[in-house]
Amino acid sequence: MASYTLLMLGRQYLIDPTAFRNVYTNPWLLWEPPAASQQGEILHTDVYEDRLASGAPLESGGVTTAIEVVKKDQPNGFPFGITLGHSENNDVVLRHHLVSRFHAYFQRSKEQLLLVDADSKNGTSLDGKRLQARVPEPLPARASLRFGELEVRYFAPEQMIAFIEEKASA
Repeated sequence: MASYTLLMLGRQYLIDPTAFRNVYTNPWLLWEPPAASQQGEILHTDVYEDRLASGAPLESGGVTTAIEVVKKDQPNGFPFGITLGHSENNDVVLRHHLVSRFHAYFQRSKEQLLLVDADSKNGTSLDGKRLQARVPEPLPARASLRFGELEVRYFAPEQMIAFIEEKASA
């Protein structure tokens, strides 16, 4: 999974909007840390290993992190979905004390993305509605997701582009 800052995506979009639309064709998760966050990085993917290797800082420091939800790069014990949770073997690692080791997962069904709570201890919510464990829920084009107490925003590809255009024009 690749991760980016919102600023980085905005710059790429402004340079070449057509190329941006052709390259970034997958859904997105956005995490905006609280302004006074001293928790360091909560949202994590394998890309951060590259940052470690380069000596770049790992703390979010108030920077909005964007994760492109794509087919997994690394195999794990869950081949048919994109997993989220506290454990390092998830596709998207959410380092928060109220996120379960294996908290939830995304699953594709006929060109639609579904969100499934994996019977997590502190629950998964979609636009304020708590999901039933192991019951797939279709994701709307733009949604608020909550894993335990950690809130992220979900964007379908076109909604993410609209969001970036909105931010770039501000």
